[in-house]
This record gives sequence, structure tokens and C-alpha cells, in this order.
Amino acid sequence: MADQKIVLVTGASSGLGKHIAEDLAKQGYYVFASARSIDKLETMHNDTIEPLRLDVTVEADIQAAVDHIKATKGRLDILINNAGYGIYGTIEGLSDEQVRRAFDVNVFGLGAMTRAVLPMMREQKFGLIINMSSVVGKAAVPVAGWYGASKHAVEAMSDALRLEVKPFGIKVVLIEPGAIRTGFEDTAMATLARSNDPSAYDDLVSAFSNSIRNGYKSAPGPEVVTREVNRAIAARNPKARYIAGTDSRLVITLKGLLGDALWDRVVASQY
Repeated sequence: MADQKIVLVTGASSGLGKHIAEDLAKQGYYVFASARSIDKLETMHNDTIEPLRLDVTVEADIQAAVDHIKATKGRLDILINNAGYGIYGTIEGLSDEQVRRAFDVNVFGLGAMTRAVLPMMREQKFGLIINMSSVVGKAAVPVAGWYGASKHAVEAMSDALRLEVKPFGIKVVLIEPGAIRTGFEDTAMATLARSNDPSAYDDLVSAFSNSIRNGYKSAPGPEVVTREVNRAIAARNPKARYIAGTDSRLVITLKGLLGDALWDRVVASQY
């Protein structure tokens, strides 16, 4: 199909990325579903989903993926930077190595992936880049500060990029989910167990853990994020940000209304 849109989704082997890739493929998009492990992608392979081995922290993987897309399809309409790494632990407790790993995926990997597709999108004079952020990218909370910092960086990069590439017909969108049931929480909670938090933070970490577990029990599934992705793709002039989930909308709204001192009191009361 000459008008079939070509999409690249990173982090597509499970969870949110898999749901987005499969949803778009069902709508008729040709989706390159990428992840570090090609084995996890093979079950998704069909006429409209093509698996790609791609670790966003490896420059050679990124370039090989972009070269393959250009050679086989000639263009890329949409990049969805979904690959992400959750990390929990206090600012004092997490090591430099643990923090760098999160930033390598969430920030530098996203940036490298974006840089790699921009020449093709500038040449074709169109494109849409969707960056997956988080509610903590707008409202960081205790014990998720380093993860929030990585998503704050994604927010800033996206705001700058949106203006830089607008003259070339390229649009940039942020998706800001709250708690979403995808298995992400289990991976992130495993990092909390490896955080070397001093015992002085025991009560805080325990309260945070309980809050996360309780919050995810009633959290919606990935469809609420996929719906916002579809809205962004369908819009002729997409918004800069799409908030996914009622909890995310409530938190972001309150953070903007209350000011720092009152917001701190509200957050502290939860722990």
C-alpha cells in the first residue's frame, strides 16, 4: 500500500510497546517492532509487524535499524520512543552505575534514536516523533527521584526538539502516563530491592512500596496510553502533550495549581 504509514516502535517486546505495536498493525500500519531480544518479538511477526533487534544504547544497532528501514521502505513516518527503564530508590541510595543505566536508556538512547531518524525525516519533509514520558516527568516524588529526573530530561529534550524541527514538517509529541498495568512496576520494584538506601529511609521506602503496590492494583491497562498515541497520530496538528490516565491528569493539574510548598505537604502526607 503506497499510503501505508511506516512506524518504528522501540521497546516493543512486552508491555506498553507491544500493545502499541500490535494496535497500530491491526489498523493497517507497517510496524517495525524493535527490542534488545529478537526472540521475544518473533511471536509478533506477521504481514504488518516486522521484528528488529535494537538496543537503543548501542549505536551500531540504531544505525543498522535505520538503514534497514530506509532500504526496505524508503521512509519512516512515525518514531515511537517507548524503550524505557524504571528505577526506584532514594537519591542517596542508588549508585552511579544504576543511575547511568537508567539514563543510558531513557535519555541518551532516546536521543540517539531520534538523531538517527531525523536526517531521513528532514529529507522527506515530514514525520512524527512520539516520546514516552511519565507523570513523574512533571511531578517527581520521593524514592522515584532518579527516574523522575530521566523523564524530566525527556520533557526538556522534546520541548526543544519540537521547535527545532518544526520548519522541516516534523512534529514532536510527549505522552505522559500515570500508573499503567504492564509489568513495568515489577521491574522497577526489583531495582528498589537493589538500592542501597540507608536505614534512616526505611519508613519512607516502606511507605513508597505500599503506595506503588496499592496504586497499581487499580491502575488501567495499556489501552489508555495506546488511545492517546492514536489521537496524536490522527491529529493534523497534534498537541505537545497527551496525558494518559486519570491519576496522571490529577497529579499534573494539582502540581500546577498548588505551588511547591503546598505540593510538598500533599506528597509528604502520602508517605
